[in-house]
Amino acid sequence: MKTGTYLFVGTLIAGALITTWQLGAADPAARPNEDAILMRAKLAASQQALEGLMAGDCDLIGRGARQLRDIEHWSTSKRDAVYDHYSAEFRRLSEKLVHLAEEENLEGALFTYQYLTSTCVNCHQYVRDVPQALPKADGGPLPTDAGTVVPAGAELRN
Repeated sequence: MKTGTYLFVGTLIAGALITTWQLGAADPAARPNEDAILMRAKLAASQQALEGLMAGDCDLIGRGARQLRDIEHWSTSKRDAVYDHYSAEFRRLSEKLVHLAEEENLEGALFTYQYLTSTCVNCHQYVRDVPQALPKADGGPLPTDAGTVVPAGAELRN
């Protein structure tokens, strides 16, 4: 039964990606938002990990966590310094969740899952609510709230 659920989720993700590719090849204007497909895949994987936490099934937690970790390596259109921070934290936490599931540490897995979810919510708030993204952390200047520019590495003081 567990293998069936895993295969079902994988099939849904693969089908969504194939459909997106086919639509994009036929008409680029009709291409659905690829980021939305990735977010749906992350949601399905996180639900699988949550189901494992609820059932005390470390194998299911591990499968969901591995999917989360692997999905995070796919590309996305949103790239800047803040998004990169959230993405790195997501990768770190999903990898930690994999290890905790392998160690059958349910309490640690629950805590990590909660923190991972909090990171997701904070990133989504940022992507949704910040109209202009900060430049990528490449040593360039960062704009402040007041619109002034502060050199990278400089401290902001209130």
